[in-house]
Amino acid sequence: MAVPKMEKLEYKEDYQLCILLQNGKTVVYDIKPKIVTARFKDLEDIEVFSKGKIEESGRIIKWNDNTEISIEEILLQENL
Repeated sequence: MAVPKMEKLEYKEDYQLCILLQNGKTVVYDIKPKIVTARFKDLEDIEVFSKGKIEESGRIIKWNDNTEISIEEILLQENL
């Protein structure tokens, strides 16, 4: 089964991402637990967190050159 692409991204309170997928489903992903890791440390700054963009044809959310997450990783951790 093909992994759906992301169509829309909204930032919610307390470091949650609300992601609308191409198949019409919505995923709410809490990235706060990851902020303590080196990979996502830049997102501790709410200004950086709120400026992520969907890139690579709906496959990743990218905040800067150091910080990104794929839809596959999000869905795997959400057990969808």
